[in-house]
Amino acid sequence: MSFRKCAFAKRAFRLRHFFSTRSTDVKSWCFVEGWGKGKAAASIENSPQKCGEDSFFISPFLMPYYLQGVLWFGVADGVGGWRENGVDPGQISRKLMSNASEILEQKYHAYRHTQTLLLLAESYWKVKYGKEVEAGSTTACIAKITPRATRETPAEAWTMPHRPPGTSGWVLEVANMGDSGMMVFGRPDPNSGKKAERLTLKWTTPFQRRGYVPNQLGIIPKHLVGQLSPGDPVQANVSQFLLSQGDVLVMATDGVWDNMNEKALEEIVNSCCQTEGSSQVMHPSGLQALCKAVVQESLKGPKPDDITVVSCVVGDGL
Repeated sequence: MSFRKCAFAKRAFRLRHFFSTRSTDVKSWCFVEGWGKGKAAASIENSPQKCGEDSFFISPFLMPYYLQGVLWFGVADGVGGWRENGVDPGQISRKLMSNASEILEQKYHAYRHTQTLLLLAESYWKVKYGKEVEAGSTTACIAKITPRATRETPAEAWTMPHRPPGTSGWVLEVANMGDSGMMVFGRPDPNSGKKAERLTLKWTTPFQRRGYVPNQLGIIPKHLVGQLSPGDPVQANVSQFLLSQGDVLVMATDGVWDNMNEKALEEIVNSCCQTEGSSQVMHPSGLQALCKAVVQESLKGPKPDDITVVSCVVGDGL
């Protein structure tokens, strides 16, 4: 088999493995959905090309070996003010997200070592130096989830198909530029004394603003150089958080955060869970309903906008 055919076969297996486990195997360690709605759209869509000025990407790499799996996803929100200059604000957000997905495919053999900030920067540089858009700017949020391994993890654990004994947790890394962002909901720490029936807010990304303007990455045309700042990927905030089984992640553009507070989002997350015993549990089948419910609730808010939501639940990996 040629190298090209071998690489294609590996890629095809990876994608088949993800989509089959996503729909049938609730023991897999992560499940994800992405949906959005442009202001002028008639319906909520699960296409990155149909989110108005927003966009998103989802790139799973679930391998036969548990510890080598990784899930990438992100959202971007084109800045609407560019319409006054005859620019489609959604063009740069769509290119940024599609670039991220393409770069990950190209980095197949080294994907475990790519950082969220580096992926954000490479995706932006491809837009900028590849002259893929003439003008525009966008906020962006990119996340990576990997099973947790430590220096004590034995070498043989890296070729086990299921979670190796003695390992637990998943590492979330997020690079956030601007006012898109993420919240993580889950059961409280058993030692906290809090009731564990409902999922509650555990962690959130910091939002970035300069006054009333969110940080953003832009392509500035010559006649506006000096008047506008293009931004720099190194300005992004990079955070890490240790995830636990059953945690629910909600990443969204500011069309959500400008119209909904954390308590309202917490109610929606729990309403999409199933009751098992005395606890609320999010199943993969509830993620689509979660995304759509967040979009619909955001539409009722005071600030009409394009809305994009990516939600994820972490399983047990056994």
